[in-house]
Amino acid sequence: MITIIDSVGRGCKNHPADVKKIQELLNSSAAVTNKLVTDGKYGQRTFQTILQYQMSIFHSPAAWDGIIKPNGKTLQSLNNPRTPIMKKISAEAAQAQARAVGGHAAPDVSPAATQGAALTPLDFENAARALGANVEAAMIHAFAVVESGGKSGFGASGFPKIAYEGHIFRRYTEHAYDRSHPLLSYPYAKKAGPEWQANNKDDATALATLKQAILLNQRAAYMSCSWGMFQIMGFNFSSCGYATVDAFVDAMKAGESGQLKAFVGFCKNTAGLKDALAKKDFVQCATLYNGADYGDYDRRISAAYKKFSTK
Repeated sequence: MITIIDSVGRGCKNHPADVKKIQELLNSSAAVTNKLVTDGKYGQRTFQTILQYQMSIFHSPAAWDGIIKPNGKTLQSLNNPRTPIMKKISAEAAQAQARAVGGHAAPDVSPAATQGAALTPLDFENAARALGANVEAAMIHAFAVVESGGKSGFGASGFPKIAYEGHIFRRYTEHAYDRSHPLLSYPYAKKAGPEWQANNKDDATALATLKQAILLNQRAAYMSCSWGMFQIMGFNFSSCGYATVDAFVDAMKAGESGQLKAFVGFCKNTAGLKDALAKKDFVQCATLYNGADYGDYDRRISAAYKKFSTK
């Protein structure tokens, strides 16, 4: 039986001796179509081949993480020559999965190339007109201030303001990391619970949390954050008008105008929200935007609206 000292794969230490053993084991499997050079060097090819193997033998996508742990199921199956291949997976499918979970390199959380101009009163007026139904610009401005803390849609690093929600990550990774990463993947107990507080203490901490989650599953990590000036959850990308969560994140990074456009799309595609905005039904706005456990959100939106409606 082949053993390794440390994990091999995305975000792992990847000791050359361990990597070489894994490369040799992968090459011995019929699930692997393009054999690896057994040089002990971990890179994109090895990462994709690990994924090809995992996708071939495990039913659950939660197991397709590109990581082989010393006592994990992937290594156990590699050590068992009788492990059945559930489905033949092409190298192209493995490449697609590699893109979905973030590749083998460090996660890209670089600052936006350009944040564009800050939003102006005219931008809020144009957004209100786009929503129609007697929606006032002051209502949209109120959401922006309450969600962003009255500041920019970007943190000090130049990356969009985010807040990480571990219970959402748990959902989209099918509980795969509950035990190994309990601070990143946990059940919902209450709004802004202790895990949330630890993960989102400040902008730098939230960004560090996102980096860790990306190394486990990039798509789930993006889906599990609220983004930008309006703190829209990534899993709402489709409602905001984007084909993929990656396109949504790109828009969040591009500038506050993209963040405002996403808000308008979300309001248009969320049943009842436009009417609630027009009627200034703050309780309904809070419920539809933040869920039933919205705390004092209705009162904060109301106070912010009053401030901007008098200008």
